[in-house]
Amino acid sequence: MRFILNLLMDIFTFFQTLIRSFSRELGMNLNDGQLHFYVIGIVFFILYLIIHPIFKALSKVSVKLISFIYVLTITIVVAVAIEIAQFQSGSGVMDLWDVIWSVVGFIALWSIGEGIVFVFKRIQGIVKQYLKDKNKS
Repeated sequence: MRFILNLLMDIFTFFQTLIRSFSRELGMNLNDGQLHFYVIGIVFFILYLIIHPIFKALSKVSVKLISFIYVLTITIVVAVAIEIAQFQSGSGVMDLWDVIWSVVGFIALWSIGEGIVFVFKRIQGIVKQYLKDKNKS
């Protein structure tokens, strides 16, 4: 868990240092908030440029898949936030396995829910076909 957080911090620190150096060469003296504006803006715009074509292609296949990815992302963010809060408050241990189990729990319950929906739709299709065939005779 700490490895992942440290990796993310290293990425943001790299961009922050790069932008700070570049802005100083231009004679700009950015405060921390202004620096965050540019660092977060640039990093996440690059991420958007990568993700948008992927989601555009996925939308042609299944909107349900996009919904799944979105909720999975929120699950990961919330699970990591809980781990950080536990670490900060001392109420628990910051553990990657807790995040993994949270994600596995979502995927397992989502799979069960999708299975139930699939069974009900199949039953509904069978009943519709039966009633259609019955009305023909």
